Amino acid sequence: MEYSEKQKKAVGKRLKDIRCAHVHKGRTLNQAEFGGILGLKGSEKEIQAKISKWETGRINVPMEYIGIYSNIGGKTLDALLASPEVCEQDEGLSGTEVNNDEELRMFLKDLVVAQAKIIELQDENKLLREELNSGGSVKKAPARRKGRS
Repeated sequence: MEYSEKQKKAVGKRLKDIRCAHVHKGRTLNQAEFGGILGLKGSEKEIQAKISKWETGRINVPMEYIGIYSNIGGKTLDALLASPEVCEQDEGLSGTEVNNDEELRMFLKDLVVAQAKIIELQDENKLLREELNSGGSVKKAPARRKGRS
């Protein structure tokens, strides 16, 4: 989906608001730290640059990250992606205070587990599509055993 420049900037501002509302130990996470929560890969500088481009509306954010932002910020996808005119009436975000390291650790663990499941489902979907496109019959993949990759 392609957005106008005005809409990209509005979405970027909402993403920045979510990041800035996420407080840990009394301070806002910087772009690189927040990118780690999102599961971005790369050097700290690369992650910071990517988040910066998203927050300024220079590039579109991939939908899987929009979904993560919406979960973290407690906003619907519609609210994040709405046109700027619709959001002028938005009340804004309240801060999300994380009181201790254990709470943050549990949150990050849940996020990583959810991301791993998404990747697993995407891989299975890709295999099924390839098999269907090659004219083969669809076979269910064998169940994975815990403890094995």
